[in-house]
Amino acid sequence: MNTNILDKFTANYKLALGSAYELSLVNNKKIELLDIFWGLYKSKGSLANEVLAKTGIKQQSENETQANHKIKINMTEMLADKKEILPQEIKKIIIKSVNLSVKHNHKYIGTEHLLYSLIAVNDKKINSLLEKNNIKPNTLLRHLDMILNSTSHFSDMAQAMNALKEKIDQKQKNKKTKKEEILLDFFATCLTDKEIQKNISPVIGRQSEINRIIQILSRKNKNNPILLGDPGVGKTAIIEGLAKKILEYDVPNILLNKKIYSLDIPLLVAGTSFRGEFEARIKQIVDEVKNNQNIILFIDEIHNIIGAGSASGTMDAANILKPALARGEIRCIGATTYDDFRKHIEGDAALTRRFQPVKINEPSSTEAIAIIKGIKNSFIKHHGIDISDEAIEQAVFLSERYITDQFLPDKAIDLIDEAAARKKLLEPSDNNYKKIISLENNLEEVIKQKKHLILEEKYKEALEIKTKELELINKIYLAEGEQLKNNIKPENLSRRVVMGEDITAITAEAIKINLPNTKNSRHTLKNLKKTLKKQIIGQDKILDELINTLKRSAVGLTGEKRPLGSFVFAGPSGVGKTYTAEVLANTFFQGKESLIRIDMSEFAEKFNISKLLGAPAGYIGYGEGGTLTEKIRRNPYSVVLFDEIEKAHPDLFNLLLQILEDGHLTDAKGKITNFKNSIIIMTTNIGLKKSKEKESLGFENGHKRSTQDDFIENIENFLRPELLNRIDQILVFNTLAKKDIKKIIAIELANINKNLNNKNLRIAWTNEVTDVLTNDYDEDQGARQIRKILREKIENPLAEKIIGQKIKKGITHIEIIDNKIVIS
Repeated sequence: MNTNILDKFTANYKLALGSAYELSLVNNKKIELLDIFWGLYKSKGSLANEVLAKTGIKQQSENETQANHKIKINMTEMLADKKEILPQEIKKIIIKSVNLSVKHNHKYIGTEHLLYSLIAVNDKKINSLLEKNNIKPNTLLRHLDMILNSTSHFSDMAQAMNALKEKIDQKQKNKKTKKEEILLDFFATCLTDKEIQKNISPVIGRQSEINRIIQILSRKNKNNPILLGDPGVGKTAIIEGLAKKILEYDVPNILLNKKIYSLDIPLLVAGTSFRGEFEARIKQIVDEVKNNQNIILFIDEIHNIIGAGSASGTMDAANILKPALARGEIRCIGATTYDDFRKHIEGDAALTRRFQPVKINEPSSTEAIAIIKGIKNSFIKHHGIDISDEAIEQAVFLSERYITDQFLPDKAIDLIDEAAARKKLLEPSDNNYKKIISLENNLEEVIKQKKHLILEEKYKEALEIKTKELELINKIYLAEGEQLKNNIKPENLSRRVVMGEDITAITAEAIKINLPNTKNSRHTLKNLKKTLKKQIIGQDKILDELINTLKRSAVGLTGEKRPLGSFVFAGPSGVGKTYTAEVLANTFFQGKESLIRIDMSEFAEKFNISKLLGAPAGYIGYGEGGTLTEKIRRNPYSVVLFDEIEKAHPDLFNLLLQILEDGHLTDAKGKITNFKNSIIIMTTNIGLKKSKEKESLGFENGHKRSTQDDFIENIENFLRPELLNRIDQILVFNTLAKKDIKKIIAIELANINKNLNNKNLRIAWTNEVTDVLTNDYDEDQGARQIRKILREKIENPLAEKIIGQKIKKGITHIEIIDNKIVIS
């Protein structure tokens, strides 16, 4: 039997065989299967012993268990063909236990495998013994099967670690030149390994950061750099790139022949169910790194070592590592975000001082483009789709402009990855590809059948299956060749490239707005004026100014950091200021949910202003987020309406200063909320009183311009100059004329028709009806009064007639008879 397999037999397995052999000597007979059964029964602490103890089985005679001293078994001699120490039937049982271990992917061969094999063979003596104890063999087998299926590879970790330590000690004694096995090989990934580096792209740029890391690693003490940066800026990629440079000898002499191991903290903690197991593992890893100065540890998300593996009375990973880090006995590189560093590590001054920070800033657009060009081949290989340079540049530009809650290069890579995935999915269905998948599935099944037959020792049938396996492999090879021919056809190659327009489409879909230079965007901007003027009556000049500002922002002529537009809507109540903001949100951003309305009357007191940013630490509501910042974070493409700003506390305008100038706010938790994709609108009727006073003195006719100037003058006196200078435009809404009221009434009557459609009813009215309704309008009350008039004059009588079934399906006429509105 192979020596490597012999090493996998557990100590209890060997002791059970030794006890069985001793029992056979005592009884002066050849070793039997029943002897092995009693050997397992005697192997205290083994899994087989626990199973048999729970069944309540009893020993039958003293002879069966009287052997007391343990024989040390030489497994090589016992299983050798030349010495007949074991009968063939027992050798077969041992081989079955080996096969059972292989079947369950176990790393060892234990007493549970041997017991299962013994019961499964249906030995008469063993079955008789079980029957006397009222134990059904099938029940025992099912129980053992459950144990084998649920046994993890950690179940024998203590034995594996001890065996590994013995093996290392033995190798050191023998001074062998073979590569030593260390615990790090199990709990960490060697980033400088050639196989691992095949899937890692070279680091692009970042030379100053890499030089700083090398400089810190070269120190005598505190030679532990910690990479700090926002998520997605490339902290892990820098260390992977450094490992590639070490492998390619592209580093200073001090790092030549070094190995970087990426430690897996969750794997290190997993399976440590008993006190002291975790400390033993991490202490052994620290010792291994101490003994080999060529090893550098890398702990990604290093904040996870705080509290890792700790329980009552035990130390966590951080405290175990501290002494070795301080004395420079080990080199360790950490990586985490600013938030996690501040939250978990900064509070532990003893741990913080052992690391030297290296700040990893977000790369510039130019650097991000270079980085993505350097790694694009891995995406081409994965998707089978080429990626143009135009697509990379567009991804960086659009992600920087419109995706504000992530960082370069990660957010640009996400767009490219998704665009390539979509391009792949839109390809026409390929029957040849389906054929390959079907053949591969069949091959997988055939290989499983072959392994199963080998485990059952049916070698003849396994050879037949092997022939079928080779046939399938040949068919797959031919089908893949045909697939390659199809892929290189010119008409297919043209479809297999991600272009800039693909990136634009993916971005527009992700953020749910129409971007510039897209067909939908051009259509939206071109028709925005027409759409707004259909719904907003009597404010044509205001709408022209508004749309011109938005067009400049859409094509990138305004500052990139500032909001898309900032306006003050002034004018009397009921002229359409708030309604314009609602319609703009629904048309420009395509959704009513894109309007964020902040009623300034709720912020008349200074202490209420904090609600917009979130309650400060120590106050009720801390951590829940601000009413404004959270809404913008969830939907950054919005119209933010600050309604009736004259009612707000003056300190609130300090927030508006920051929004209008920098395009962002920092909430109570320190998170930055970006407003650069929002439209900011403030409404007010400051100046209305002065305008009314002029009208009462007889200046209402021919002084429209003067009224607008009064509003602007009052706004300029109310708002601070630094805020006024940041506002794009102050737009004064006109008082609605009679002709405008008639149009609004016609629109509202048309809306009533829409509501009646589902009842198969319609109303028709004459111009006289709109004239009479217009005469009831009071200019001082604004357009909101129109709804009240229609409710009283049209909707109430109409509802009464519908309920009384006095109206038939079809058209209902509204007329004026004797100066009264009549519905017939």
